[in-house]
Amino acid sequence: YQRRVHGKAFEASGLLQPTSVIFADNCIYPGCPDYVQYMQGKPQVYDSMFHEALLEYSVEQPDGVLISIVR
Repeated sequence: YQRRVHGKAFEASGLLQPTSVIFADNCIYPGCPDYVQYMQGKPQVYDSMFHEALLEYSVEQPDGVLISIVR
């Protein structure tokens, strides 16, 4: 995520407004730790919540989504 669609690119685009919602799937598998760290590291800009889940079509593979709301 960060390498392809970095939070900074969204910020610079002007597309994000207060209450915009950004939904990032597959945060654990295959993973996007840089993106999660970036979004969670800006609490003054984003209210981010991580939700644990299982990978789609799996009963064992942990995964998760990060939902961020622009403040």
